[in-house]
Amino acid sequence: MRFHVTLFAGPDPRTKFSGGFYADQAICQFAYAHDQLGPKDRTVSVVITQAAEDPEEVLRDAEEAADKLAELVEQGERLTAVYTFNGRELKPGFPI
Repeated sequence: MRFHVTLFAGPDPRTKFSGGFYADQAICQFAYAHDQLGPKDRTVSVVITQAAEDPEEVLRDAEEAADKLAELVEQGERLTAVYTFNGRELKPGFPI
């Protein structure tokens, strides 16, 4: 069983459709694949809440989110399109 999770964009400030940015939020785009899901790469977005001002800390949060995604992919789960990561938990969907 083979799988991979790769960060391909971000972390970047999360933009609002009305303009500007959400306070203390960043967004990352990941690609993932798993033998059980077929040969095609799939994508998933992760919103990091409580994002620090320090880019190194935000990158660490992105790495931790990638580890959590990898755990799900390793189990053969098809991921939802968006997750929220608060520094500890990865939950499906956008932040509330």
